[in-house]
Amino acid sequence: MIIELNEKEQLALEQVLDEAIRELGPEVRRCWDRDYKEQLKEQRHLLEDLYQRLSHADATAS
Repeated sequence: MIIELNEKEQLALEQVLDEAIRELGPEVRRCWDRDYKEQLKEQRHLLEDLYQRLSHADATAS
């Protein structure tokens, strides 16, 4: 799937992803349920990958 974003949309998406990633950190540390903790880590990893891809797309478009 290809989605084209203008600069403002890309910046907004990067900010949302960054905030979500930061909010997952403390939740992972406080979690006692091992299975749920792994789910949170997987979600954080997915969001970090998306953030990196989005940032990389910006660098290659310039």
